[in-house]
Amino acid sequence: MITHTKKEHIIAYVLLFVLTVLAVNNASAQSQAANWYLGNRSGLNIKETPYIMEDGVLVSDGTCTSYSEPDGELKIYSNGQTIWNGKHLVVTNGDNIMGSSNSSQGTLMIKMPALPHFIFVFTTGANGDDSLRYTLVDIAAFSHLGQVDPMHKNIAIHGPVEEKLTAVFDDNGDVWVVAHGYQTDEYIAIKLTGIQYPEDIVPVISHAGNIDNLGGKGCMKFSPDGNKIARTMPFQNKVEYANFDLNTGVVSNVNTINNMSGCYGLEFSSYSNRMYVTTQGVDQNFIHQFDISKPTYNEVVSSKHSLIPPNNTYPTALQLGYDGIIYIANAQSTTLGMITNADTIGTELLYGPLSQDLGRSVYNGLPAFNQGYFKRVPATPVVTSLNEDAATTIGIYPNPSNGVFKLNVGRNKSEELKLNVYNMTGAKIFSADKFAEDQKLISVDLSKQPAGVYFFEVNTPTGKVIKRLVIN
Repeated sequence: MITHTKKEHIIAYVLLFVLTVLAVNNASAQSQAANWYLGNRSGLNIKETPYIMEDGVLVSDGTCTSYSEPDGELKIYSNGQTIWNGKHLVVTNGDNIMGSSNSSQGTLMIKMPALPHFIFVFTTGANGDDSLRYTLVDIAAFSHLGQVDPMHKNIAIHGPVEEKLTAVFDDNGDVWVVAHGYQTDEYIAIKLTGIQYPEDIVPVISHAGNIDNLGGKGCMKFSPDGNKIARTMPFQNKVEYANFDLNTGVVSNVNTINNMSGCYGLEFSSYSNRMYVTTQGVDQNFIHQFDISKPTYNEVVSSKHSLIPPNNTYPTALQLGYDGIIYIANAQSTTLGMITNADTIGTELLYGPLSQDLGRSVYNGLPAFNQGYFKRVPATPVVTSLNEDAATTIGIYPNPSNGVFKLNVGRNKSEELKLNVYNMTGAKIFSADKFAEDQKLISVDLSKQPAGVYFFEVNTPTGKVIKRLVIN
């Protein structure tokens, strides 16, 4: 148990940093999940225009996570066994962490809500060989080089558990972290909130869904809005998705999608309306989309649309980015795949490789983050056409953004489009009507405009679409 002296120590930090907490919670620039270290010392920054980072020291077949400040400064990252700081040095006492670099999702970092310089590092073992544990890192210690608190290292919470971890914000800005019991039907939810001692955490246990008796591999993810949670069971050839109650932490209404042979990676789109699953095996290296906005289970299953990546591409883990793009780990490769318009339906999806080669092997994993960082709320389009078929296939992302937007022309011909952007006063600040023939993605740079709300007008042969844009 935590000592009286330790409690006084934490209370002092709470009082000292309460204003900082408020400032962080209200910061407009959010880059806590911008720095990705994965595979064999590979690195990628995905906040704005992705760029390669070659300074990382992490090596991991799957497990990886990181935490950065809201301004994007890297603080710590881990493969579940070692914790490094932003200078790529092992933090004090940061070795012998009881996770596994070979597990699917063996570690996850979450800022302690009451203390902005303490980071929870949650870990799981491989193949159900350990409990869900946490380690607490003080990133301000030793002149901001970091230290693992010796009183809060490898503390068991519940177990044994599968190789799966995911997290999301609730409606109040607190954080739910969820693991899954090994060879049980337990969803294990932990709420991190307010002035709370780590030892006071009490898991919420939901008995729901399938028992996987064939192993704990695969991935589990929240939808960015936190209302859905899903998990893959590779050796059962099943995917289950369920409702999650952000108030209580209870998982319910579990649905199972069968015949998903070799399923592994899993992700939701930024609007939380599409679910993606990767499968691997002989003649089954696919990325499958399900439209989970459909009202019934049968309609969700029937909405399945499969993308076939290029030859010699083996899709494994999936991870959403700030830009609304879903990134895809390609086992045995040195680059990532991308679905650039993941909120779109079926045949309109755009898949391609990341333009930059990471130069080093990616392996099977992508970093695990709080999924709430990537939540977006779609603007409601105003369509003034009686024929909405082509007009309503237009998509614009990311939204909000830093001012650089991508226009997906959908079923339209780019050379037939006319674009106008207006500010809140109705003044036109941008227009364009000449594009390359059959151009599918059009970039619009409004980064020099002040932060605020704008209206994007797209005129097509079948009508006009007006979308509300937000520049941070």
